[in-house]
Amino acid sequence: MAVADRALSVTPARRAPLRILALAPLPYLSDEVPTFHGGGTVFFHTLLPALARRGHHVSVIADAPEPHPGERRAPLPLRVPNLDVAWFAYEHRSSQRPASRGYQRRVVERLRAHFERAARTLRPDVVLIGRDILLPYVLPLCRRHGFATLVIAHGPTVAGLRDGRYAPAFARRLVDGFRKADAIVAVAAHIAGDLERLGATGITTIRNVVDTRRFRPGRRDRRLQRALGIAADAPVVAHVSVLRPWKRPLDLVDSAARVLRAAPRCVYLVVGTGPSRAEMEARVRSHGIAASFRFAGEIAQRDVPRYLRLADVVVQPSEREGFSLVYREAQAVGRALLASDIPAAREAIVPGKTGLLFPTGDVRALAAKTLRLLRD
Repeated sequence: MAVADRALSVTPARRAPLRILALAPLPYLSDEVPTFHGGGTVFFHTLLPALARRGHHVSVIADAPEPHPGERRAPLPLRVPNLDVAWFAYEHRSSQRPASRGYQRRVVERLRAHFERAARTLRPDVVLIGRDILLPYVLPLCRRHGFATLVIAHGPTVAGLRDGRYAPAFARRLVDGFRKADAIVAVAAHIAGDLERLGATGITTIRNVVDTRRFRPGRRDRRLQRALGIAADAPVVAHVSVLRPWKRPLDLVDSAARVLRAAPRCVYLVVGTGPSRAEMEARVRSHGIAASFRFAGEIAQRDVPRYLRLADVVVQPSEREGFSLVYREAQAVGRALLASDIPAAREAIVPGKTGLLFPTGDVRALAAKTLRLLRD
């Protein structure tokens, strides 16, 4: 039987432990604060320890963005049997920007050392590729050693191919990687559709979910509310994300200027940080609505349910998403979800039943639907 068949045909009934080599982002301590860089980090922080607890041996090659000047980094303790992590193994680069040839060479050199070690000691049954942007670098290494490959497609790379954001040569290598992968899991049906149009096969769609033991309806945490300076009876609109331009956080600010004219007691709670935060705060000041905004910054993942339960409405105005965890998190805690009308949101929202949609980039419509939900 081929390596791919042997690795991927294990059924739950056999309960045979797998040896899994995973290339994936994990949270770490940045200046002693647990740091998550988007939903992918949350995803793998949940998935990989869960696999290890089920008895599989999981060895992780963990990436991280380039450190800021003076930043102090340390591994986040993960005391899970059968889980080994090579921390900060290589520098993560956004899939939204083309990588230089120098960066590509460094990644291959660093990954080659880890793969050689894995070939000698772990002999993985499957390599789980958690960042599909790595396919051009990783697939040749997997093929050289006969490792089966499972790709998790979260969406940004596939969207980059669809929108023509990559140089033609690199785009061809990415498409070739998707076509040659042994199996692909897409976290949304629209991603699976795009992959099929690229000629990829062996695709399974498993939409993102959340742990409803942690994310469940409940009352506002009054102590947290007071700490944030939010009045007990103030309506709250929340936004949770890594604050990047494609999340369109400035649309939230511009819509807030309209909402606050009609609902001046409303408070906007922004959870997360990122490259757009400074511009967002500047826009808030220019509108003269700084007193109505609370910027909570990055918080520990365990605290996200407490912050979401402060909200009456959760707004996600992104121009693209794979399948945002925040959609499901907001719904699981029983808060009204308002999202831009993009394919990911259409998979999560039945308009009028499980949330509302508004035309992407339409600030007037965003403000009107925010007010509609606050008054309902």
